[in-house]
Amino acid sequence: MSEGRYYAVRMLWVRDHEIWQKYQEMTKPILARHKVRVEHWLETDKIIGEGIDKPDLIVVTSYPSLAALEAFESDPDFKKASTLRDTGAKLITVTARSGLA
Repeated sequence: MSEGRYYAVRMLWVRDHEIWQKYQEMTKPILARHKVRVEHWLETDKIIGEGIDKPDLIVVTSYPSLAALEAFESDPDFKKASTLRDTGAKLITVTARSGLA
C-alpha cells in the first residue's frame, strides 16, 4: 500500500491579530518551498464536547509524504516563524495520513 498524503489539522486561538498576520506573511514562501497545500481555512462557529474552548480558526494542510511534513517542520525558517506564531496564537496540531484501508 502506498503511503498516501499526510495532513496537519491546526486549531488556533489567536491572541494578537497583528502578530498572526506577520506570521502568515512570513510563512507563505516556506509553504511554497515545501509544496504544502492549504486544503481548508475555516472559521469556527461552535465546538461540541468538553475540555476545549472553541478555536478561532482551523487550518488543514497537506503534504505529499511524511518526509515532506517532517522537512517542512524542521525547516529553520519555519522554526523561526513558529516562534513568532507562538507569541500571537495558541496552537494544537493533529497529524494524520490518508490511504488507510
